[in-house]
Amino acid sequence: MKFFLLFVLLFNVACVETVALGTVVTGAIVSRDKNIEQSKNDALISTKINFSLLENKLRGIDSNIKATVSENRVLLTGTTKDIDNAKKAYNIAWKIDGVEEVIDEINLEEPRKKSVGFFVDEFNQSMIDSFITTKIRTKMLADRKISSANYHVITSNQVVYLIGLAQNDLELKQVFKRVAKTYGVKKVVNHVILKNDKRYKRLQ
Repeated sequence: MKFFLLFVLLFNVACVETVALGTVVTGAIVSRDKNIEQSKNDALISTKINFSLLENKLRGIDSNIKATVSENRVLLTGTTKDIDNAKKAYNIAWKIDGVEEVIDEINLEEPRKKSVGFFVDEFNQSMIDSFITTKIRTKMLADRKISSANYHVITSNQVVYLIGLAQNDLELKQVFKRVAKTYGVKKVVNHVILKNDKRYKRLQ
């Protein structure tokens, strides 16, 4: 069972990397500043953290926490009903070799009775978040002013979190413009660094 779960996590990481590199619809060729070795390193860190979150029951109904990794920087998003679970997820991330920064964007939710209405609401919110993320990724991929492969987009309760690498301020402003104009987005939280940032430069 553990092997299967690990395979699923690895497959999901691989899919994200593949989708980011191009699209049959637009035929676009996307440039990528992150080298192959760094991409592999981020994918490995992401897999280890998310697998550990799964093992510790931090990815489910009461806690649904996800780790996204860019340039050895870990962004934790999602929700939990217990602040101790948020702390546990934070500590798990720091225990993984290679992690240089952990950003905690985990939201605390009020406990709710697990009724039919609860599961319907959870499903509907998940679908809305997925739609927003897909819409933003499509916009970024079609925009020649944006190196979309350098960005990760995560949506949780209609709040969009960005992490990745921007060429410059102009590109980052263009990304914000695309995200802010996407229907359903309530808020944008930025953790993108610029290409001249020392956190990126030391990895080169």
